[in-house]
Amino acid sequence: MLTVRRDTDHERGFTALEALVTITVFAVVMLFAVTTFQGSHRMTRSATVQGDSQQSARLAIDVVTKDLRSVGYGIDVGLGQPSLVHAAPYDVIFNANLTPAEENPAAPGFPRAIDPAQQPSVVPPGGALYVPADDFRTGAETIRYTLDSSGDGLLDQQDLGDDPEEATMNPRDYVLRKEVYGARADSTNGGESVSVGLVRGPDADPDGTLPQPLFTYWLDDDNDPFTPEILHGDVDGDGELSQSEIAALGDVPFTDLALVTRVVVTVTAEDAETGGRPDYRTRKLVSSVSFRNYIRRAGVITGAVFQDEDGDGHYDFDDEAPIPGVIIRLDSGAQFQTNERGRYYFEVAPGTYSVTELDPPGHDSTTPNVATIEVSRKLKLLLNSKVETLPDRRAAVKQWIFAVSRSESRTAVGR
Repeated sequence: MLTVRRDTDHERGFTALEALVTITVFAVVMLFAVTTFQGSHRMTRSATVQGDSQQSARLAIDVVTKDLRSVGYGIDVGLGQPSLVHAAPYDVIFNANLTPAEENPAAPGFPRAIDPAQQPSVVPPGGALYVPADDFRTGAETIRYTLDSSGDGLLDQQDLGDDPEEATMNPRDYVLRKEVYGARADSTNGGESVSVGLVRGPDADPDGTLPQPLFTYWLDDDNDPFTPEILHGDVDGDGELSQSEIAALGDVPFTDLALVTRVVVTVTAEDAETGGRPDYRTRKLVSSVSFRNYIRRAGVITGAVFQDEDGDGHYDFDDEAPIPGVIIRLDSGAQFQTNERGRYYFEVAPGTYSVTELDPPGHDSTTPNVATIEVSRKLKLLLNSKVETLPDRRAAVKQWIFAVSRSESRTAVGR
């Protein structure tokens, strides 16, 4: 019987050392692969987070800058509707006719200027930072940009973390909101709020450093275009806001709002997460917006002509109609024909003027046809429902209303 013998010397398994080396090499390869994957993932994640914050900052500054360029557009100058009505470090409110884009001034579309008889009648509803002094009849609505999401007129911890967009790992993220108020077809003043972007709020860094405010304001304090502007809150006059000046920064006083020449918008955006770094990466976008016709260096003489049905010389807006097409003249030679609302309007230098109303055919005046009006450098403001006359470097808006009817009685009335 033939016996076959097998050589088993070459069929032995791995030794413990060989197995250990193999496992070690495999582990090193896997560690390298995992590390590379994690690094790639972190880079991708970091780029995504950075891109999101950059996009949010860019969107916010573009939207805010675009609207601020239109401050005062289409306002009711004749009745004294103001342009800039509230200016704070993280809150700005102004009047402008932004919507609809194309509008017939004789029949403004919605939203129109805030109607005090409708709700909400103040801005914001819970804080009353702006209370319209009159029922302005233009299409200039009220726009507010703010971090005050609670609507109480204050910026505090109640405004932090109350929006879905603020649900990030960054405790300094605030939602910048745009609010629009104005008379609507539904007999309200609207007040809808939309998110513009996620921005850095006023909270300090861990080391106590305060960020630059979202809004800073430059003023022509002496009403002289040949002298330098001043920065609101800049106590030492160096053209910058120090940490102590930022900490003490307040609102621009109401009496100085019309002296604001420009606003600097500084949108500070931070990453939503640290990505393993000690703090959140920060980026700033800055835009400077100059206001057109920011100060009314000329005075205004304005008023209306109405059909005085009861002959008392007083304008009852609800019962007595305005009269368009009436000629109003100044002794300077200027002439104006009343518009569809019976209103007239002159821009003049401070001084004393004789204003003459020419009765339309078939009508006689129940007030004198000629009025003498002095336009002085005073400003009338409505503060807390009390009319106060304050010294000012601007000329005032003066109104005189003429009443006409088929009556021959003449009684003077000036407003």
